[in-house]
Amino acid sequence: MKSLNDLIAISFAILLFQIFVVAQSGAAATVSSPNASPTPFALPSNDKNASPGEKKTEIQFNYTYESLTRNLGEWHTASIDFIHYFSKRQVVYGTLLATKRFGQRDRQFTVGIYQPLNRKWTVQLEGGVSPTHRVLPKWSALGQIERSFKKGWNTQVGYRRMHFTSARVNLGIVGVEKYWGNYRAAYTLYVSQLANTGASASNRFQFNRYYGENVSSVGLSAGFGREIESLGNRRVLQTDVQSVALSGRHWVSRHWGINYDASLVRQGNLYTRRGLTFGVRYKF
Repeated sequence: MKSLNDLIAISFAILLFQIFVVAQSGAAATVSSPNASPTPFALPSNDKNASPGEKKTEIQFNYTYESLTRNLGEWHTASIDFIHYFSKRQVVYGTLLATKRFGQRDRQFTVGIYQPLNRKWTVQLEGGVSPTHRVLPKWSALGQIERSFKKGWNTQVGYRRMHFTSARVNLGIVGVEKYWGNYRAAYTLYVSQLANTGASASNRFQFNRYYGENVSSVGLSAGFGREIESLGNRRVLQTDVQSVALSGRHWVSRHWGINYDASLVRQGNLYTRRGLTFGVRYKF
């Protein structure tokens, strides 16, 4: 227990230091859509390919550039992610990001945990706060439970609550995925409710291939439906969305890896967004 407390204290110290660095440097970034994956490190309980092996801790640095049509400018993302594996299914993680969208800057800090309940059930709890909350929610919370089945099947059911300056959003999450050999396929349904506007739904499909001794991966994803989008200046809307993305993670050595992402998102009639992400990962 003492080592666990020491690790958590060190983790918070690292992340708080990075918050100070980002704030002082004026770095700008963006946050993903509310309907995106809750964390870049989410590990399904029966994903043998995602095992961290003998390395128990990872730190990841990411930068994303996105251009918007209709002369709406650019978005920039700088994020720092931290994760520690106590075991394959028991994980603590944290994410720091700073945001610049539509000429407005924000910061956000998120922490979460995966905790196995038994051999088949795993719970995920996550909380995030934004001290500036011009575009990002003032706070958000996620609770999700996962169930593993035989032959590589896995399901998730979750609920996320987000409080923006001028709106409250409820988001329900239901997912199913299948692992076979070096492959993974997944489908996730998101049902969101924006106060006084009713409910809407969106869909996300993913396909991944794993390769290499250190478990690198490449994947495709596509989504469509209606999602919640924050435009700043107290504007939170429901819009039609279509998206497609190519992403990957490649380990170049036992300790160092890179990750990449190319995406295209059509946000209804508001704009189309083209994005490129590059990141560096270190595990020890």
